[in-house]
Amino acid sequence: MGMVLAQLPEKIQKHLSSILAGTDMPQDDNSLEILAHNWVGKREIFDTMIKNLAMHEEGSLAPADARAALLLTYSGSLIGLGPERGDGRWMEYASIKLRHNVPEIVAVEKTGIQDMIAVDATASFTEGKIKSTSALFKIAVCDPDVDLAEQEKRVKEAMIFLTNVFVKLNRKSFAPDEAAPEQFNLASMTKFLANKNNLTQKQVKAMLADLFSLIETGVLLGERVALGKLGSISLKLRPARKPRVMKNRFTGGEITVPAMPERYGPKISFSKRLKERAAEVKPEAE
Repeated sequence: MGMVLAQLPEKIQKHLSSILAGTDMPQDDNSLEILAHNWVGKREIFDTMIKNLAMHEEGSLAPADARAALLLTYSGSLIGLGPERGDGRWMEYASIKLRHNVPEIVAVEKTGIQDMIAVDATASFTEGKIKSTSALFKIAVCDPDVDLAEQEKRVKEAMIFLTNVFVKLNRKSFAPDEAAPEQFNLASMTKFLANKNNLTQKQVKAMLADLFSLIETGVLLGERVALGKLGSISLKLRPARKPRVMKNRFTGGEITVPAMPERYGPKISFSKRLKERAAEVKPEAE
């Protein structure tokens, strides 16, 4: 047993063992030690965050308690709860999966706490896609005399920061996902596809060359060529451009920008799905 894991309470060790069983990591003590390091790191970051925001831990939160709350599960998921204002409260659920860079974020405009939520128990909600969570490790709230709008602001700020930092911590803690190539260049992707589909790299290179050739041919024939989940590529007619004089920003002197005739250029239209997923990617927090 690793040093970090051995220092954790037996209850936490059991939770980490159950988490490991649900991953594709090797089922051994080394993987448990990695999970333990990651878990301790998230706990320390969470503790520092609630201290900075003048929040404190409580063992439970009743449905009628109007305060906003920040919840952390044993598995590392984050739940932000807005204040109860009589018609429900908003909820944001961020599941920072162990071997993924992008968390699954679910936002619910109005929901309610189903029953008393407490540390070491699951939390249940009345509305939304997330009806219940895994066992809660920490519940953080503000003092009752803090204005509800200020409580809401603190929880939202905490969710933004913690989601970023937890994702970054995962990147440092775990090896690259085996479901993706080491790098996203043509050589690495070719090798990855060959291994995944039991083909030679020569066969994959030939197939990719044919695919790229087909895409280019379709575009040059004026077709809108589908790129699967990414979107599509086509030609766009660009208008003629008049000659003009501009200042060289390095020398300060004038330069003539030549005219350009009417011409076609390639245009990629990204799919709604890709745009939505890209919007969920948060810049790394330092």
